[in-house]
Amino acid sequence: MGYVRGLIHGTVAGAVVGMLVAPRAGTETRRRLRDQVQRWSGRRQRVATGLHDTWTRTQPTVRTAFQTAEGVAGVVQPLVESATQRFIDLVGRSPRRPEGDDIVVPAAPAGTGPTPPSGNGREGPGPAGAAG
Repeated sequence: MGYVRGLIHGTVAGAVVGMLVAPRAGTETRRRLRDQVQRWSGRRQRVATGLHDTWTRTQPTVRTAFQTAEGVAGVVQPLVESATQRFIDLVGRSPRRPEGDDIVVPAAPAGTGPTPPSGNGREGPGPAGAAG
């Protein structure tokens, strides 16, 4: 974010300096500078409003997607564990398996699965298991 802010500040400063050193009368330069600032301010406001509106519209969809992903993970995880155990059982009975070649499957950490973004701290889903 710091890079973008610096880029914007540099652009504004360059435009101001360019207008101030341009060969025009002082009143004409100030008028053009004022008009340009008003245009940029309007653009900034429209972009900020558009971003806020987009976030407001998409936030419920994102929340639902994360809740759905958590539900799917809850259904799929036992299936994967069962399939893993079945695989271990089958390989354990295989005549090609050398003696002493134990199969070790690391356990998944507790609470694994998709964690929704915390948002702006005012609303929205938090980390899995968080009240709110």
